[in-house]
Amino acid sequence: MNDFFKEIFAYHSKLNRETILYFQEHETAITPQMRRLFCHMLNAHQLWNARILNTPAFSVFQLHEPEKYPELERHNTELSLNILQTYPLSDLINYQDTQGNEFENSIKEILFHIGNHHMHHRGQLMTMLRDAGLEPLIIDYIYVSRKPRQSS
Repeated sequence: MNDFFKEIFAYHSKLNRETILYFQEHETAITPQMRRLFCHMLNAHQLWNARILNTPAFSVFQLHEPEKYPELERHNTELSLNILQTYPLSDLINYQDTQGNEFENSIKEILFHIGNHHMHHRGQLMTMLRDAGLEPLIIDYIYVSRKPRQSS
């Protein structure tokens, strides 16, 4: 299971880095709404890591300067991978949501949610890019993970 999550976080990290590069290459076409959504993706990842580690978290809608994106992305991924190596996936985490309601989920459920959350908003972001007349990134997992066929 840990290997699966390592692959998932490598996939999301790769796409986040590609998105950051894409934003740099198309800087004048990237809207504030697109930047807000990408910041939200980074913030939510950091927030869930912080809930697991019981450390301070960003606000889910905190804005960051674009030059901070690479470091935030790297740090989020490193922390998630560290969590995978340090804690059993079955450990239960007690936390409060942004409205103060108390919940409990396993680390496995939280890590799975981080990946789903990235994918959900990445799809929205690609739609925004297309609506702005830009060619979106290819974000399908199978496309990113494809390997050439081995000859017999």
